[in-house]
Amino acid sequence: SQTIAPVPVIYGNLYLNNSAKTLGGHLDIDGRIYFYDDVSLDVTLNNYRINIEGDWYNTAGATFNPRQGEVIFDGNDDYTYLRVYEPSRLTNPFYRLTVNKGNGELRSYWTDITIQDNLRVINGGLYQDEIMYVGGDMSALSGTFATAGTYYLNKVSGSSNLQLNGSVLNNLTVDAGAVYYLQDALEMNGQFDLISGTFNANGQFVRMGNYGEVHEISGLYQVGEGGKLMLPNYGTFKVNSGGEVWV
Repeated sequence: SQTIAPVPVIYGNLYLNNSAKTLGGHLDIDGRIYFYDDVSLDVTLNNYRINIEGDWYNTAGATFNPRQGEVIFDGNDDYTYLRVYEPSRLTNPFYRLTVNKGNGELRSYWTDITIQDNLRVINGGLYQDEIMYVGGDMSALSGTFATAGTYYLNKVSGSSNLQLNGSVLNNLTVDAGAVYYLQDALEMNGQFDLISGTFNANGQFVRMGNYGEVHEISGLYQVGEGGKLMLPNYGTFKVNSGGEVWV
């Protein structure tokens, strides 16, 4: 395998091909990274971090092994693109994914993305139009999530936080063994599904849907003291067998 030189080396664009690559330390890329279809990149058991200002292209057949490392999209470009050309969402996951852009937005099109741990938008925006699976916290701190796609929260156990910072989501699904605690208002234009696990609205304001959606509860939904739940015109709040709502 080939070792990729770490910081203080700063790369412009980084193109990877021909067999296995490993990180020799934290990686800093001012431009894009491109994985050709015969390459693998391993952040190693040291869980090295990758900072990238440009686009992330992972072609079909290439492999990214995130271990327990973090990928941070930073920089000031208006639009930065995340593309994983792979039919299986499990083939090239991220462990922690962070957006910390001075301006602009990270955009993911046409591909489901898996984040095994925390998804954070510190600054800037995140747009994705398919399904983004999140196995830990989903937090917008000073940034926002765009109104598109589906966020699918699937932490196996324990607890996690959901913080939106004024974002209006499209669809949100909770299918987890964990308890999710809402930290601020949740507003949605699409569908809410609680398949399993506990969603604790924590006394916050929740608006589900825009017009006529069916929101299904098969886990435990907790409103919390002082909490409010708003449904749109012709919206349906369906509590299935095994589902509970605590007010």
